[in-house]
Amino acid sequence: MLHSNTEVGNPYGLTYKKNIILFDTPRHDYYAEKIVNLIKNSKKTPIILEIGGGYGGLVAQLIKRKLKFKYINIDIFKTLPVAYYYLKKSFKIDITISKYINSKDIDKNDFIFVPFFGQNFWHSNKKINLVFNSNSFSEMGRKTLHKYFECINSKIKPLYLLHQNTNVALFKKLRKYQEIPSAKFPIDYNSYEMINSSISLFQGGSGRYREYLFKRKY
Repeated sequence: MLHSNTEVGNPYGLTYKKNIILFDTPRHDYYAEKIVNLIKNSKKTPIILEIGGGYGGLVAQLIKRKLKFKYINIDIFKTLPVAYYYLKKSFKIDITISKYINSKDIDKNDFIFVPFFGQNFWHSNKKINLVFNSNSFSEMGRKTLHKYFECINSKIKPLYLLHQNTNVALFKKLRKYQEIPSAKFPIDYNSYEMINSSISLFQGGSGRYREYLFKRKY
């Protein structure tokens, strides 16, 4: 499960039996297993939305598990080509690029990428099983974070929200960059209850990074 394709890009990590384990694959694998356990009993094909999918490490570990699912990745424009290249070179999948998400696109496609420019990206009433984010909620600007959560709370309404982010704001003296502690994320606590909050097994930083799991109440 942890092996990566050595012919894609310029990978680095731990070489083991002529294979390579990328430095962050154990983290992606951990969350992939966690996500599978949360959605595997869905009556319909589960839909996973990742905000800030990076180069595609998490979805790669999900694909390896051979679970039937649909995946949506919303990320900044410059990052999506990297994920597109990595996943297309590593797996035999089709990836659709769209300006926004609608129900027809979800029905027709298993993998959808949406570049985020601050637009209204959600035009669907599909039931979303899980929204996942790793680190970038804390790193993005406050206006962008609120825009995402406004959409999550009022439109997407996933059954689960799983994320790993810092809960300690560093770099307080920097003017152009201010981390947002996860305790200040604008989650709709009237609609969601926290199932778990714990120190992250990865990037723990003496308790700085934590993982959170929320479940929709109704």
